[in-house]
Amino acid sequence: WSEKWIPVQVTANYHFKLADPKIDPFLGLGLGYEIISCSNDFGFGCGSSAIYFIGRAGVRYFFAPKMALYADAGAGGAAVNVGVMLKLK
Repeated sequence: WSEKWIPVQVTANYHFKLADPKIDPFLGLGLGYEIISCSNDFGFGCGSSAIYFIGRAGVRYFFAPKMALYADAGAGGAAVNVGVMLKLK
C-alpha cells in the first residue's frame, strides 16, 4: 500500500497595525488544492483531488529588527504552525 498527498496552497494575510511595532497580528484567507493518490497489491487504486478554503489567525513578535517568533492557527492545510521568521528587507 502506498499513498501520496500533494497540497498546493495560496494565502493572503492582512496585518493589523498596532502602537507597539514588535507585535504583528494578522488574519489570512486562501485557497488550497490537494491531490491524493494511492495504490495497493489488490489491483485497484484510489485517488481524490479537491479545492478547499484556508482561514488562519496569527501573530509575529519581533525580538530583533529582522527576527520574529511566529504562531498561527487555522483551518485548511495545517492547523497550528509555530516557528522563527527572518525578515529579508
